[in-house]
Amino acid sequence: MILVIGGAGKAGSVLVNKLIAQSEDVIVLDDLSSGNRDYVDHRAVFIKGDSSDKEVLSLVFDSFSICAVYLFTSCWPAGATEAEAKDYYNKHIACPLAILGQMKDHHIQSFHYCLSPLNVEKSEIHEHKKTEELIVQIITAYCESYGISLEWINQEKLSLSSISIMG
Repeated sequence: MILVIGGAGKAGSVLVNKLIAQSEDVIVLDDLSSGNRDYVDHRAVFIKGDSSDKEVLSLVFDSFSICAVYLFTSCWPAGATEAEAKDYYNKHIACPLAILGQMKDHHIQSFHYCLSPLNVEKSEIHEHKKTEELIVQIITAYCESYGISLEWINQEKLSLSSISIMG
């Protein structure tokens, strides 16, 4: 089975539909904070839950035979409050590391991370590009350390025909 975290969002749900069209078994984990349950194909297993919750992740990884993970994250909100900024960092750093920890423990070697586009004022772009670069370095280093193959998917240039389906 392929786990698509954030699969109820616009980009994630398109991937879910493509996977199902290719006869893949798909699990969608989404907290619906920026997604919509109606976007998810009824043939996918849908779990409403927070991907930063270690108990939810344990339940999902322990309950299903997962061969690959796709992670779609929501974008940085323009004019973000301190609480929104904290949530952004949690979803883009702590959450992927928790997911990768589960992948390591369950011997899953295929991780596909779709960074969300920045939704910021021009004056904020430089600061957030630096943050994005750090995220890329952290996730890349973790994957290299534990032999997990990593594919970066740029949501701004998302062409689902170019995404390799790995299982």
